[in-house]
Amino acid sequence: MTMAGALLRETFRRLFADPGAAIRVSWLPYTLLMLLGWGWFTPFREMLGALGGPGAGMGHGIGWLWPVLLYTLLSLILVGWVAVPWHRFLLLGESPPVVPLPRPGRVLRYALKTLVLFILIGVPAALAGAFLVWLAVHVFATAPPGPMVLMTPAGLLMAFFVYFLVLDLFLSLGQVLPALAIGRPLGLGEAWARAKRHRGAILFLALIATPFALFADFHYLRLALTLPEGMPAGALSFVIEYVVGWLALMLLTTMVTVIYARGAEAPAA
Repeated sequence: MTMAGALLRETFRRLFADPGAAIRVSWLPYTLLMLLGWGWFTPFREMLGALGGPGAGMGHGIGWLWPVLLYTLLSLILVGWVAVPWHRFLLLGESPPVVPLPRPGRVLRYALKTLVLFILIGVPAALAGAFLVWLAVHVFATAPPGPMVLMTPAGLLMAFFVYFLVLDLFLSLGQVLPALAIGRPLGLGEAWARAKRHRGAILFLALIATPFALFADFHYLRLALTLPEGMPAGALSFVIEYVVGWLALMLLTTMVTVIYARGAEAPAA
C-alpha cells in the first residue's frame, strides 16, 4: 500500500509538475487522434446500419474488419507520437518543442510494440470477458443476451474485472514501452520479472485506475451499443471526450513510466 501510494503520488507529481510540457508533446497528435476517431465513427456507423446494426456485419464476411484494423494502426501511431517524447521528457529530461514533430522510426517501433502488447493482453482479456458473459447469460441468467448485457449490474461487474485484468497486465508488461522510447529495449520476460518486485502495488494501482478507465470509455461503450442511433453531438461532447481521454492517456503513460523508472536508472539513448 505504501509503495502504491508512492507510485500514485509520483505519477500525479510528474504529470502536473510541468503541464506546459505535457501539452506541448500531446496537443497536435492527440487532437489528430480525436479527429480521427470522430471522422472514422460516421462512416463505420453508416456501414453497420446498412448491415443491420451492431454485430450484423459478422454475417457478411470480414469487410468490416479492415477499417477497424486501419483505424487501430493509425491510432497507435498517434498514441506513440504522444508517448515517445513524453517518456523521453520524464526519463531523459528532453524538453519538447512547441510543435511536436514525430520521430518516424521510434514512433513506428513504439506503435508496433504497443500492438504486440494489445494482442498479448487483449486476447486473454477478451476470452475472460466472453466466458463471464456466457456465465451471466446461460448459467446464472442474470443478464439479457446480446451486447446490452454490458449495461446490466452483472455486465458492469464483468467489465470491471476485464478492465482490471487489462490494466494489471499493461502496468506490468508496459514497461517495455518507456524502455523502447529511450533506446534501451526491454524484453517482456524481464519486464514481468521487474513487475513482480512491486506486485502488490501494481495490483492496487490497477484496482483504483479501473473505475476511471471505465468512466473514460463508458461514453464510447454506450455509443457502440446504440449504433446506428447513437452519435456524439455538439462541441460540449467533444470537449468532454477530449479532456477525459487526454487525462486517461497521459496518466497511464506517466504511470507506466514511473513504474519503469523505479526498476532502473534511465540511461541516455
